[in-house]
Amino acid sequence: MSVRTQLAALAVVAGITLAGSGRAVVAAGEPAAGGGPSFGGSLLEMTPDTLARFGKALASEEGARGQLVAAADAAEATQKQREQQFAECQMRLIMSPEYQNVMQEMSEVMKNAKPSASWQQAMQEVTAKQEALQEKACGPDPSHDSTAADTASRLREAEAKAAKENGFTPRQYAVLKERISPLCLADPAPPGVGVVKVPASAGNFYVYTAAEVAALRPRCPAFTKLLYPAAR
Repeated sequence: MSVRTQLAALAVVAGITLAGSGRAVVAAGEPAAGGGPSFGGSLLEMTPDTLARFGKALASEEGARGQLVAAADAAEATQKQREQQFAECQMRLIMSPEYQNVMQEMSEVMKNAKPSASWQQAMQEVTAKQEALQEKACGPDPSHDSTAADTASRLREAEAKAAKENGFTPRQYAVLKERISPLCLADPAPPGVGVVKVPASAGNFYVYTAAEVAALRPRCPAFTKLLYPAAR
């Protein structure tokens, strides 16, 4: 999976695990007594102020994703260049008299192959000569380097930072993402009257107040672009 693909997926799912946060999700047959969600703790009411701060946090994550993509592209290009240079060096080395002598020595050891400690020692020694010659001429094999950025952990760090800077705990921010997506993606848009239900999974529903629907729906186009960058 490419770095760009990873980032597009992580932009949607990073940190989102709702499963029973207050009354954000109700069973299909459960009455919405009391007028909908029970706000508090990790479940925040989606007021205009909350959504404004949420938008700033999403924009901060978008900036982090852009920086990660640029850094990953540069690292990938450098890695390919190093691997190409290493392969070319190996080809030159194979043709050198010094390398040919080591390979001849290895061939002689292989001819006398016996299940003995002395033969194993001889094989290890000639193999060590081959590896030392290669590293001296071409340096360490770059394919053994772990140059790929840990995009998942870095994006989680950016997510946590964005949440904190905008007044959310990581859990509050994740639950907002979880609740905002289904309402913004609902087609047709649910009526903004009373307690609004949007299908979730396994016969459950996300529930919202009419005030939340009124506050969120105008912001959905901008939020959707930030939550699902691959869909632009």
